[in-house]
Amino acid sequence: MLYAIILFLVPVVRCLSLGHIMTTSMIPSDPVKFSFYTRFRDDILAGRKTITIRDAQEASTLQVGQILEVYTNPEDEWFCRLQITSIEPVTLAQLNAEHARQENMSLSELQQVIRDIYPHEPQLFVLHFVLC
Repeated sequence: MLYAIILFLVPVVRCLSLGHIMTTSMIPSDPVKFSFYTRFRDDILAGRKTITIRDAQEASTLQVGQILEVYTNPEDEWFCRLQITSIEPVTLAQLNAEHARQENMSLSELQQVIRDIYPHEPQLFVLHFVLC
């Protein structure tokens, strides 16, 4: 019986935070280099920023469970490892107060940042992540 329980627990959890559990069988094998503007580093490390909003080109290369090696932009300095816990489509009009809270900014700030970065993108994607 113990042998069956041990087999059930394998593969081992690689990343665990806030109730998000991903096993190694769910995680693509190679970490991906990913960047955030330097101004977001402290919020990510403190857990105040738990999502990022990206365009289809960037989001299409990522998967739930994937490990990201995170670097600052433009300095290209490594500062953490994240794991993607979910990916959801969103439009600028669908952004709400909860998205803003997860980005650690007001809704008007979030909408302006997204307009500045993705001025002509009708379809965007919310990537939820946890620190590893």
